[in-house]
Amino acid sequence: ESGNQLGVLEGHTGPLSSCALSPDASSMTAVTCSLDASAIVWNLREQEPIVRLDCDNAAANCVAWAPNGRVIAVAHDKKACVLWAKQREGGASVWAISKSLEAHASEVWSCCFAPDSSQVVTVGADRTGRVFSVRSGALLCTLAGHAQWVWGCDWVGREIATCSMDCSVTVWDRAHVVDGSETQEVTPLVGLQVSASEELHTLSKELVWKRLDKQTLSVLSVTPAPPDAPVGQAGQASLSPAADRWVYSLYDTSFAVQSTSAVHTVRIEGFGKFCHMRAIWNPRNPSLEGFGKFCHMRAIWNPSNPSQVLSGTHGGNVLLLSDADTGRVLHGAHRTPGWVEDLFWSPDGQIAVAAGQQGTAILDMHRQQSFMLPIPMFAAALDGSKQRVAGLTLAGKGYERHATGGVIIQVHHNSEPLALQDPFGELAFSRERLCRWMCSDSLVAMTSSPASPFGCPQVVIFDATLGSVVCRFCSPFSEEFQRMEVVATAGGHDCQLVLADANGRIFVLELLNHHL
Repeated sequence: ESGNQLGVLEGHTGPLSSCALSPDASSMTAVTCSLDASAIVWNLREQEPIVRLDCDNAAANCVAWAPNGRVIAVAHDKKACVLWAKQREGGASVWAISKSLEAHASEVWSCCFAPDSSQVVTVGADRTGRVFSVRSGALLCTLAGHAQWVWGCDWVGREIATCSMDCSVTVWDRAHVVDGSETQEVTPLVGLQVSASEELHTLSKELVWKRLDKQTLSVLSVTPAPPDAPVGQAGQASLSPAADRWVYSLYDTSFAVQSTSAVHTVRIEGFGKFCHMRAIWNPRNPSLEGFGKFCHMRAIWNPSNPSQVLSGTHGGNVLLLSDADTGRVLHGAHRTPGWVEDLFWSPDGQIAVAAGQQGTAILDMHRQQSFMLPIPMFAAALDGSKQRVAGLTLAGKGYERHATGGVIIQVHHNSEPLALQDPFGELAFSRERLCRWMCSDSLVAMTSSPASPFGCPQVVIFDATLGSVVCRFCSPFSEEFQRMEVVATAGGHDCQLVLADANGRIFVLELLNHHL
């Protein structure tokens, strides 16, 4: 009450980094930790050490005492947080190592227990928080989103707060953090899409088809690859509007249509000898559209037509195919200069965008008309009004191309493009090309690569009116994002992103108050 010094605790041989009082005030005990690689439990009445907890020659950065008084956590430099539990031994109480929590990729800076002492959260230099079970030591979830080291954490109720060198404090709702994020199978994906029934569908590089719950990522069904599946040869895959077939390009002049029981390969004749690079299903017409000479770069289904797929090629051709099983061309090819890098359908399946190395084509499939925007792009996406195209611009040709920034273009006006202004310039280093409109077309989401200044893959959200950065999500892993889809929340708002990285890890992000 007076603020007078009651005593000095002497015993450490290096700088002290953290301290915590026992939750049992009557015990008059405390724990401290130091860069001398130890933690000490103290008797405050006698001002004497009770026990020294050895940290295996690792500088101890933080200590936390569980609310039930039975466990102490010590976070240290050897990428771990050690749990010490009070046990009875020979009639006396002793502190012994219970668990070593090892999931961080670098130093662990801080730790904190849940109010019920059942879980502990740790944060560290790998830019993440990790939540563990105190009883089993199992990793329950990863808190990923900070761009720099995470220094501190606290846990109140069901909310966890973390603070970082990126000048931000993030509050996490523990009830809505997906469990088991580190235990899911790691396998690269060629397809990732959300169906009309709000189920998440994935197609692995081995052509195994899975249905998952969009919110929890729990597996609902697994369909093995059919016996005749071209395993290892599939390019990016697109799910049909009825969610009953995948279409994907192959590394020749053909593409494949895969159902739950069989794979049907369609070869496109007369358009060159190399592979199709892109093919996408028409969202309103399940027939096939679009291809060109050389290799097919991509194939995407028309969202309004379950028989149409759009395909683009190395040779710059884009064709509309009217039948997924025969590859019949609905009408002639549109030719773009240079490789076709990306294809995108409007939701009604009437307008398509073909991003190319020397320009971006707007294709009116209903009128069979097209015109070019003289802006080369890696990726392009059309907004719901079909009046604006958001894209990731590029420079260079062939395999020497590189991204240069983001823009929003008015399709039918000669106004200057709106530059998407990222002060850190991550977009200039992008390898995978991902761009989507979200939140009623008020925002644009783009991805960057691990070569960004932050040293990790990111999703950057831009204001579609101002062109400024709204927020960004930083992956805790080094593998770049290769798939991204926008999905609606339970309230019908298109403010969720589902992403997959190069190792097949799936991330579900929701934008809340301009934060992912």
